[in-house]
Amino acid sequence: MKKICVLFISILTVGSIFSSCNSDEFVENEKQNEILDVAAPGTLQCDFDNKTFVSTSVQAFVGDNYVSITALRSTKGDRIQIILPSNKLGTYTWKSGEKGGFAITYSPISTEYSSFISGSKETIDHDFGVSDYEDTASVTITAIDAKSKKISGTFQFTGVRFDLDALLRTKKITNGSFNEITFKDDTSVLGNNSFAAKLDGVNFNPTNISGSLISGYITVVAKSSDFINIKIKMPSTIKGGGNYNYSTVSNEDDILIEYNDEKVKKNMFILEKGTIDILSHDTARKTIIGTFTASFKPTQPDKKHEITDGVFNISY
Repeated sequence: MKKICVLFISILTVGSIFSSCNSDEFVENEKQNEILDVAAPGTLQCDFDNKTFVSTSVQAFVGDNYVSITALRSTKGDRIQIILPSNKLGTYTWKSGEKGGFAITYSPISTEYSSFISGSKETIDHDFGVSDYEDTASVTITAIDAKSKKISGTFQFTGVRFDLDALLRTKKITNGSFNEITFKDDTSVLGNNSFAAKLDGVNFNPTNISGSLISGYITVVAKSSDFINIKIKMPSTIKGGGNYNYSTVSNEDDILIEYNDEKVKKNMFILEKGTIDILSHDTARKTIIGTFTASFKPTQPDKKHEITDGVFNISY
């Protein structure tokens, strides 16, 4: 029986503070909204590290009081996520004192544990201790077509994170744009993907669900609107009907379950017990269905966490 490595990791994210304005009100510094190259229709792109990120797939939802966009680059396994507290045209920025659901993050390859997170200068200074942080975050929704269900806009931000070596890293994202991204207006309908679980006895309700095949591994990511992520990583050769029990951590493990709460300081949770059952895996149609549970203990003083009644039905 294969061993399965399960790791819970939580990192710090900024508080949900934002400001939005009408379509005729824009950020004072026009250079903040300059886009040198506009993304091709159906894609999101941006620049960082002297290279250009171009998405291979984008998932978007537009509700009555939010916009959620997640762009995946399958060749690298990294992604950009934008969450806004409104579906109105206009520019959104961080501003201390006002609360809501505004977030921009860059998540590197799946082997890295944490995301680069945007925040106001006050929040990054307080939570990360970075007194010289420059807040560059700006998202402008330029078009939402309710008939064709397409959304377009521009963005930029500066993300921060602590690496496992406790070193602070920053990443400046510039020239971001998303062009005619197809969106859904009802998060209860998530295409071919579904994911549900109970976290500490409370229903976990993701607003973004994605599946991808990268470097021989299937990765399932479910993210809620309050910045909680659950990720499952499995080898692409995993068989339907497989029943996996686990109770130890090993460097030879090839299945990973990860929990990430971006609202609290980073902490590592070690597996105590759990199961994964692969009910079916259709490699031709690239669909996988399974159930899972997990129990974890913290490495630092904190409460334990339990995942129960986990189930996923994913196309990748």
